[in-house]
Amino acid sequence: MTEWPLVRLGDIAADEKSAISKPYGSAIIRDDYRDAGVPVVRGVNLARGRFYDDEFVFISEDLADRMPGARLQPGDLVFTHRGSVGQISMIPRAPRFHRYTLSTSQVKARLDPTRAIPEFFYYWFLSPAGRHSILQSVSTVGVPGLARPVETIKSLPVPLPPLDEQRRIAGVLGALDDLIDTDRDLCDRLRCGAAASYSLALGSGFDEVPLDECARFYNRGRIPLSKAERSAMSGPYPYYGATGVVDTVGRYLFDAVHILVGEDGSVIQDDGSPVVQMVWGKYWVNNHAHVLSGVGISDGLLRQALLASNVAPPACGVARPGP
Repeated sequence: MTEWPLVRLGDIAADEKSAISKPYGSAIIRDDYRDAGVPVVRGVNLARGRFYDDEFVFISEDLADRMPGARLQPGDLVFTHRGSVGQISMIPRAPRFHRYTLSTSQVKARLDPTRAIPEFFYYWFLSPAGRHSILQSVSTVGVPGLARPVETIKSLPVPLPPLDEQRRIAGVLGALDDLIDTDRDLCDRLRCGAAASYSLALGSGFDEVPLDECARFYNRGRIPLSKAERSAMSGPYPYYGATGVVDTVGRYLFDAVHILVGEDGSVIQDDGSPVVQMVWGKYWVNNHAHVLSGVGISDGLLRQALLASNVAPPACGVARPGP
C-alpha cells in the first residue's frame, strides 16, 4: 500500500457534469414525499455499510427530473455529510429500482471506470484511515456536518492502486461482506425474537422503576475530544457519540460491554424511544452518550427495556418484567 500514489477523490471522478454533487438548500422538503415515485436515498440506507435497499420515502418523477445532479446509478458512492457524518455506501450493481435520488444530507461521487473500481473506494472509506479522512473535516457546532460538503468530498485523499489490484481487493472484501450479511440477518431475527419475548413478559406483569435502580452509570469515565485532539491521536479505536461512531482514535477508555444511550442532539427515534447502542471491545465515548450496564438484570434485558421505553416526555423510567 505504501507504493500506491495518493490522489484526490475529485481527480478520479467521472468526466461528466455533477459527478460529485448534492441537492442544494431545500430542494426536497417533507411535503414533497409521496407513497410512490422515485426513491430518496437517506442515512437509513447507508447506516449498515452495504446499501439497504428498503425503507424509502419517494418524490415525484417531475421533481427528481429537476435535480439531474442528484440522480444516482449503480456504482455511485454516497456519503452522509450532515448528522451521522462518515456513513458511506454504494448503489448496488443490481438495484431494486431503476433510478434513485439523493436526499439533501447526502453527497454522491461517480468515479471514472477506467481508473477506479467503486467497490474498492467504498471499502477504503469504511477503513479507519478512510473514515478519519472524512471525520477530520466535521464541524461539531450544532448538528455535526461538513461545512462545504461537495468540495470536501472532492478533496479527500485516497490511494490509487492499479485497477486489477483494486478489483482483487474489492472481491475479497465483498465475499467477507456476504458472510457478514448472513450473520446480520440472523442477528435481526434474534433481535425481533428478543423484542417479542420482552413484550410477552410484560404481559405477565411488570414494575416500572427509575433507571438508576436497574442500571449503573459510567459517565465519569467519558472524555470529550476536540477534532484537533482526535487528529493528533489517530488510531483504530472507535470514538462514540450520541448516535454512533464519530471518529477513531489511538487510545481507549472502556474495554467492556456497555449500553450507550444518546444524551443530546437527535437522540429520539420517531416512535419516542431513545437511541441505544450496545458496544463492546476497546472504545472511547464522548460526553454526548450515557454509558450504562445492568444492575440486577442483564445488559441485554436493559437494552431491550430502553428500546421499548418512551423518552419523548421528560421521563426516565423503564418497565422491568415481574416474576
